Amino acid sequence: MMESESKVNTDKSLDFQIQECLTLLDISSPVDWDVLAFVCRHKASLANAEQIARLLGYPSTVVGDALDHLESLKLIRGSRASQGVRLYQFLSSEEAPPSHNCFRQLITLTENRAGRLLLIKKLRQHRAGLSLAKKKKGLNG
Repeated sequence: MMESESKVNTDKSLDFQIQECLTLLDISSPVDWDVLAFVCRHKASLANAEQIARLLGYPSTVVGDALDHLESLKLIRGSRASQGVRLYQFLSSEEAPPSHNCFRQLITLTENRAGRLLLIKKLRQHRAGLSLAKKKKGLNG
């Protein structure tokens, strides 16, 4: 097999792995991914959505929605609010659903630039697909 064919097969394999993991995790936007990666990297963050949003460069309402979504998926845990902040923690493997292994796989896959670019491409494709589906539904509904 030629080197270029091998690279194409590797890219397809990586593409498939990322899509499968995103589907299993129910991560559908770059914001969800960035917030999840942020909480994972920091292990525990005593903050509110506005503070995390400032650090990540997103609007606070979007980050708040992402935090709620990730909590509902049991990927992170947030304490009750106290003095306007919550303690956000990434759930350990023992506490998290089986999809947690997929998250670890995505972290590994995105340690290099090619993996990160492919992840963002997949998330944007998914978001574009959702927008198109909403438009079609609006036209037909």
